Amino acid sequence: PYVEFYRKTVSRRAAISPWWAVGNTGQKSWEQHGLQFHQYLISQGMRPEDVMLDIGCGNLRIGVHAIAYLNLGNYWGIDISPENIAQGWEFVADHGLDSKTPHLFVNDDLQFKEMAGTKADFVFANSVFTHIPAHLIEECISSLATTMKATGAFFVTFNEGASKFHAEATDNFYYSRDFFTELCKCYSYVVTFDDEFPHPHRQTMMIIRSDKP
Repeated sequence: PYVEFYRKTVSRRAAISPWWAVGNTGQKSWEQHGLQFHQYLISQGMRPEDVMLDIGCGNLRIGVHAIAYLNLGNYWGIDISPENIAQGWEFVADHGLDSKTPHLFVNDDLQFKEMAGTKADFVFANSVFTHIPAHLIEECISSLATTMKATGAFFVTFNEGASKFHAEATDNFYYSRDFFTELCKCYSYVVTFDDEFPHPHRQTMMIIRSDKP
């Protein structure tokens, strides 16, 4: 299965360094990018009392900032890599954040069973849709209602291309805006695109919300 294949890819990266595991060249860029994403969510209305789900949380690049900011137990992170989650727990300890009781899980799918009925106000996924095929994107969108509040928002980045395209040499997937607009419409969501967001890897920021909040 593709998830198992990509899990091995991430594991190889994690063996090189915790920064390379999530696509950063070093600790400085890891910290800068995590803070950038965190500040963006705050600019979009995230508050300490909100619940956040971080899909593909990696080793908590944004997570260390979100855990410190959010109220007790309000951060949930899932990732396919056991190495990333283990490193994430180390960073939680290093930052003195154990008392904030974050929830971190290794996951095998995008159905969000780990949330156990908890619903998020803010859902975030950076560089996740860039590495998964269309059927897994649909699995994620179709499962959103089980884990995102009707008034919530899903902030997700993707590689923009003219159509569905898999660059096998780099293992990157490219999708059109129309692909997401039509897919989300099938599940009663509306999509907007934030062309002002300066993504460090030139991905497009997309916001998905219920069409009946």
